[in-house]
Amino acid sequence: MNEPHRRGRSRRFRETLPSEYPVLIALSAAGVVLGIAREALLILFFGFSETTDTIHLYLLITYSLGLLTDPVRLAGLNLFQTLERRDVAVAAALIIVPFGIAVALATVLLVERDLRIPLLIGITTTGILMQLNHLTMAHKQRGGAVVPTQVVTVLPNVILVPGIIAVGLAGLVDPVAWVLACFFVVPVLQYVLLARIEAPQPEIHGRPPSLTGRLRLMGKHSVTAVGRQGFEIVTRTAMISLGEGFLTAFSLATRVYVSLKFVLIDTFIGARIRRWSTTATRVRVPRAFRVALHPLSIVGLTAAGFVVALGFATPGTRWAFMLVYALFLGLGFPYDAGARILYFESNARMVPERLIVWIAVLEVLFAALAFAITRVSLAHVALALLAWYVVKSALQCGMIARVVVAGPAPGGKAGVREPRPQGVRGADESAGEA
Repeated sequence: MNEPHRRGRSRRFRETLPSEYPVLIALSAAGVVLGIAREALLILFFGFSETTDTIHLYLLITYSLGLLTDPVRLAGLNLFQTLERRDVAVAAALIIVPFGIAVALATVLLVERDLRIPLLIGITTTGILMQLNHLTMAHKQRGGAVVPTQVVTVLPNVILVPGIIAVGLAGLVDPVAWVLACFFVVPVLQYVLLARIEAPQPEIHGRPPSLTGRLRLMGKHSVTAVGRQGFEIVTRTAMISLGEGFLTAFSLATRVYVSLKFVLIDTFIGARIRRWSTTATRVRVPRAFRVALHPLSIVGLTAAGFVVALGFATPGTRWAFMLVYALFLGLGFPYDAGARILYFESNARMVPERLIVWIAVLEVLFAALAFAITRVSLAHVALALLAWYVVKSALQCGMIARVVVAGPAPGGKAGVREPRPQGVRGADESAGEA
């Protein structure tokens, strides 16, 4: 490739990035660093003690509710096309509140500790409000208020880090209650700040779905969270059985991977939601990425990963495991990132109902496959990681490209409802077969 052509491609790539992207990246990275500092401060002040364990036990409720973050955002992007935010928030609350109560009750029943009811109610309410705030954040991003919304997104750790320091240095009698009180403040302050952000919304168009239709759509998105949580439980249980230190190594590598996705991918998504929501054109896949989606590319990567996974049939040291896991994360990252961006883009532009179902089905099927692999032989746990991070991500990315990006063929039914261009009112349902 000659130099002028290379420079031209580089310039076009930079032009596709939002102008606010460097600022957003800095904010996201700061949030990740503060999040790691928060965990380190808990250990620094309270050690590996019953106090720290109890704090994390209560926070398990907010972590479990966090599984609904993506489903809430995606369903919100679908429903904002035809409904006001308050109408979407009512439907979201009817999903989030029962789920939060169920998680709190399960925690009480399954954990053999005396948990205080006021703290349980407080932390459950905190988790519920955080999820409703995520819906509002998606609404503000859709209106173009990207940087202010990103500031509010990273706000929790800005509050929690000094709060934990203050509690630790004060030597209070009941540190658990005081640390949780810091968490209680976060969603309230987020709500107040979000209410002050001005974000003019794109025009609402089309016939709004009934309350039952809204709940059904949110339920479809929520099934993906079931599959992901199932995979987490299966793999973390397997790591414990592999030997001492494997779970810690796996958790640390996963945390780095998730943080990288948050900084690079979710930041890009947040910056692009406004643009995606105001254009009715089809989603497009970059030309270079189509090579990676070619069946031969996917089969080749899977075969290479399979050979490596079989080589790990007799688990060695934690370092060997980390290398294998890092390899699979690296192979799967382009597919994972591509699938995530294209999926959010398609949901911001239209309501791809059949695609939502198939993505959820793949999540559940591959979680079940991971369970089957680890039950047959723990020595082949690497195959479960290969299947989840490489094969599943590649299939999902290819599926989005075929069903949504390629567009419906004339004369069939794609199950994709596409919004009209700005300034055109009325319901609009695209027909066609993908």
